[in-house]
Amino acid sequence: MTFSNLLQQGQATLPGSAWSSDEFLICRMEPDNRKRSILVICNGNTCRSPMTAAILKQMRPAWIVEDAGVQPDRSNGYAERVMLERGIMLKSRPGRSWKIFAGRSFDAVLVLSQKAAEMLSREAPDWTLFHMTIPDPAAVAEKGVEEETLQAYRNTADQIEAGLTSWIAAFEEAGKDA
Repeated sequence: MTFSNLLQQGQATLPGSAWSSDEFLICRMEPDNRKRSILVICNGNTCRSPMTAAILKQMRPAWIVEDAGVQPDRSNGYAERVMLERGIMLKSRPGRSWKIFAGRSFDAVLVLSQKAAEMLSREAPDWTLFHMTIPDPAAVAEKGVEEETLQAYRNTADQIEAGLTSWIAAFEEAGKDA
């Protein structure tokens, strides 16, 4: 029996409610293999959201993961280089606007910047937003020092992976996925 079924039958509740560890163990032992749809959004859709989407796809291959930005721009190539170092192919493409996903339903919308969070809370009030603020490594790229820029993007990838690990655990524990 999945966590969703337990919730529907009143045999389990979400965190913050009174529930027993036995109920939690039952739902964790039998995985729910449903596909989840996740949209990842940052400012320009040039590095943070594509990197986050790629890492999330690697961590949860059954999930459908899309990425976009609130003001799409063109990638500077550093995200692709750093992801390739991690064994993940990230294709260079123009940034995509979140508006191409307007009207679609997602299990979660993962927002990586305060700017995107503020705009989406006004423009897309039906979406369930999850905040995971990741600093933009493009600011370091503007200085023009190659190794510092690559290191900033590597640090960003590390922050994304750590943040996703925590977020997935909380997302799954909250019953969004068993």
